[in-house]
Amino acid sequence: NDESYLFVVTKGDVAAQPDVRVYTLPIKRTDLVAKTNALREQLARRDLGFRTSALKLYETLLRPAEAQLKNRTNLIIAPDNILWDLPFQALPNTANRFLIEDAAITYPPPLTVLREMMERRNNQPPAKTGLLALGNPALGREAIGRAALALRDEKLEPLPEAEEEVKALKRLYGTSRSKVYIGAEAREDRVKSEATGANVIHFATHGILNNASPMYSYLALAEGGVNEDGLLEAWELMQMDLHADLAVLSACETARGRIGAGEGMIGFSWAMFIAGVPSIVVSQWKVESAGTRDLMVNFHRSLISPAKPKVSKSESLRQAALKLMKNPETSHPFYWASFIMVGDGR
Repeated sequence: NDESYLFVVTKGDVAAQPDVRVYTLPIKRTDLVAKTNALREQLARRDLGFRTSALKLYETLLRPAEAQLKNRTNLIIAPDNILWDLPFQALPNTANRFLIEDAAITYPPPLTVLREMMERRNNQPPAKTGLLALGNPALGREAIGRAALALRDEKLEPLPEAEEEVKALKRLYGTSRSKVYIGAEAREDRVKSEATGANVIHFATHGILNNASPMYSYLALAEGGVNEDGLLEAWELMQMDLHADLAVLSACETARGRIGAGEGMIGFSWAMFIAGVPSIVVSQWKVESAGTRDLMVNFHRSLISPAKPKVSKSESLRQAALKLMKNPETSHPFYWASFIMVGDGR
């Protein structure tokens, strides 16, 4: 309640032991909660005054280990409690460079989830299909009605940029290596029947967060089948047997949920891990459709590039974010910092 701790483990030479250090951070839990929530909300509403708040959090949380972090190009950040809601990638250092400008960033799952996921993957066959992508679904009555209640009568508008997003992915992967569904074809039953065989699963749709019961948060899809309402809820994802190497939830607030003691963030990413997917891209706030389209297309382009050595998932997401950062129209972290890599970033 009265202070926090920063544990920093850095890799030494091949024969050397890792360097492990612990720093005591003089910030109370209540202050950390308030400052984290304030920064996330500033970024989510495109506040131009975010830098002051972000720099103060960097000074408090990471500045003590600045020497250890210098020249490190891969960071694995394991947050606790409210820090799961903090976009570390958008923290500027004392050289006024965002953390993601210097390093690819990955957030690991809790060890209990990781253990469950690894056990399942060890006993499952490899995926057969390349990409399965669904975008801009034609939403059914149930999805529209449930959203009206959850969002206080806010409507789920069509997402033409999400449709452009998955069509662009089809061109990148090629017809023979992809299955892409839009509109009425982007059905819930199709996900349940075809996702098992896909190596990469990509959803470009509305995501609705249920703060009270995060496993009832859902991705809005088209209705399909007698018993499918078009609401692919987190608990349903958790019960699927997926063989994918990567899942991308290109929707709003898919990184959020309920923070469980020792369990991390319980929600979409937690469900995907239990289903067997080791790497998940999710968002920390409500995203803008056109910027998300560009980020996702750039991410996948880097991911499947034939470059040698192969670009990792977390580095691919970093490169996609940097492209948006360099564009004056999308330079604010609102556009490029929302999506994070959770799980295996390799």
